[in-house]
Amino acid sequence: MNRSVSMTILHGNPALIDEKGRVLLTDIRAGIEYPGKTWNNLNIWSEGPWSLTGDDTCGTLRCENFAIEYRREGEGMALRTTYTHQGDELGMASRLYTLCGLWRCGFDRCLYNETRALSGVDFNEMQSPIHTVRFTDGQRVTGSENLALIDCEGGQVLAGYVTFNEYFTDLQAGSEGRLRAWAQLENRPLKSGDTITSDWLYIGLCDDVRWGLMDYAKIAARLMNSRAGLAETPYGFCTWYYYGNGLKAETVYENLETFRANRDRLDVKYFNLDDGWFKEWGDWTENEKFSCGMGKIADDIRDAGYLPGIWLAPFGAKIPSKLHTEHPDWFVRKYDSDELATFDCPWGQYISVDMSHPEVKKWVHDLYHKISHDWGYRHIKIDIITATLIPGRYYDPTFNTLKNYREGLRLIREAITDDTVLLTCTAPMGGAIGYADGMRTSEDIFEDWSCLLPIFAENLKRYYYNKIWFNNDPDCLLVRQAANEDEDCIRQCTRTVDEVRTFATALMATGGAMIMSDKMPRLEEYQLDLLSKMFPINTQAAVPLDLMDSEYPGILDLGRREKTHIYALINWTDAEKEMSVDAGSGLVFEFWAQEYLGKMQGVRKFRVEPHGVRLVFVTDDAEIAVIGADDCLCPEMVQEYKAGKLEGKFVKRGETLWMVCEREIEAAEGCTVEKVRDGLYRLHQTGESLNYRVKA
Repeated sequence: MNRSVSMTILHGNPALIDEKGRVLLTDIRAGIEYPGKTWNNLNIWSEGPWSLTGDDTCGTLRCENFAIEYRREGEGMALRTTYTHQGDELGMASRLYTLCGLWRCGFDRCLYNETRALSGVDFNEMQSPIHTVRFTDGQRVTGSENLALIDCEGGQVLAGYVTFNEYFTDLQAGSEGRLRAWAQLENRPLKSGDTITSDWLYIGLCDDVRWGLMDYAKIAARLMNSRAGLAETPYGFCTWYYYGNGLKAETVYENLETFRANRDRLDVKYFNLDDGWFKEWGDWTENEKFSCGMGKIADDIRDAGYLPGIWLAPFGAKIPSKLHTEHPDWFVRKYDSDELATFDCPWGQYISVDMSHPEVKKWVHDLYHKISHDWGYRHIKIDIITATLIPGRYYDPTFNTLKNYREGLRLIREAITDDTVLLTCTAPMGGAIGYADGMRTSEDIFEDWSCLLPIFAENLKRYYYNKIWFNNDPDCLLVRQAANEDEDCIRQCTRTVDEVRTFATALMATGGAMIMSDKMPRLEEYQLDLLSKMFPINTQAAVPLDLMDSEYPGILDLGRREKTHIYALINWTDAEKEMSVDAGSGLVFEFWAQEYLGKMQGVRKFRVEPHGVRLVFVTDDAEIAVIGADDCLCPEMVQEYKAGKLEGKFVKRGETLWMVCEREIEAAEGCTVEKVRDGLYRLHQTGESLNYRVKA
């Protein structure tokens, strides 16, 4: 369906219209805000009339000191605003409004990223809650980077920035249809003749925001030169959630031994060392626990058959640290003095590294070149970034927090090898596109069931980033219980076996990184078996079908794999719940119960236990078909029926497949056949080959 929009002038002001000539957004204005004394702000708005040069798909609108450039992007319109200050210095500018306008009708629902202000700037970062709201009369919501909206006539609307180069951004929507989007200027002083320009903002219609969000993300990915297609989704191990900063060299070797003993079922690639290996934040050299050298540790991990990974927090330094005392001029200063711009937290006082300083640039390059090229680490996690992006005065006066962020990422990216994965954590989302291979997309995993609700609300609602902006990282999978923990454990887990199963399914559904973080030698056989079912990992993020209806998405569409469509139904509540999915027609198999549920037509209802999950495979109806598997949560069940034989491929050795056939069948190659009952069979993989063939 053609949903394209165009720009026009209506009653002296810009307006967006659709392909039918309907007015979508009217009363478009630009503006700038200066904070005044006490609670007063000085807002300067474009009052019109506007002039237009160009046509309805590409051009420039001008009014007084403002100019709005616009151009067609996809089926929507991208626009950015420039303001030129005239006259004497006016003061510290706080906001540049890319636009303020009124939608053709009110808004009914909105999905938005709640802003996080850790150091005086609003961010969309991993800890930002993502809310789905149904507007009440007069309600307005403010979010960061992008909004998904359904208007009161059912129109599906997307509004979001598609470049992230100039300033961090916010958007606001109201029940009456008010839309605002602005750049955060961080109290930038303006002098006569100074110009400031926002990033590009996208506004458009779509048939369904659940899929439209991915189209929006693709526009930003293209404009920001995303690296999402260059790096595979990571899978491996991380020390943090068991050992914390109590990490020591012995930790590496005891866990490596378990992985080597289970290599056939735990297909781990990366072995990541988190916090605890260095002397001090800012002084990234080995402490006494790693006196053997981090290069030696990396070599031993590689010799065991895995790729080493490491953790740093490069955008800040602690007071005091060697970096701070020896190079006090390498840090961001306050606007109005030579004092360092600081951020206080429970772990101490931190300062922000000025990535525009020439000597800092060399320091960053040399540090990461050593870690990647000399030591040999191939997965680098950089953390605690939003806390150390502090507004202030930089060596380069054109810098701000976003430019400092992107310059730091650029320096690191250039210093490391092409095959080194760069993961950003506690970091702004959009500003990482083009440099980061991966992004943490939720807050930290904690000990009990309740922590999973906000974590997977964040992870599952950020599905449209995965494989488009970067590889999503939903944080680590913890399968342990109290019996598996000892004195090294920093977080005592209380989740039940069934809750861990739900946890694993939700993490799989994100399509993101699959990283374990238990003390591997202490896990029991059933826990290792559960971990084995995560492999091969799923890399396709599920679309939450209840995205605009629920704060905690639970009806997840994992897409079609060969002849099978996979859905996950998760009950986040404390009471049994009836959940349904409309999957058309097909043969239904539930993974966790290992049960064939017969044929379905249209909507199928399932009873889901509190904190429980149903993982449902719906396979095309046929006279003979493979309908389920027992050893992978999201398998590609390859199968082809011809000339009386079904040929296919097991996902891995030792696997069992379930098959439906009204006739008697017999094994021909690569499997044994077990009859469960009339019309239902199990195929067991045998031999070296994964290929199988049965006769019907």
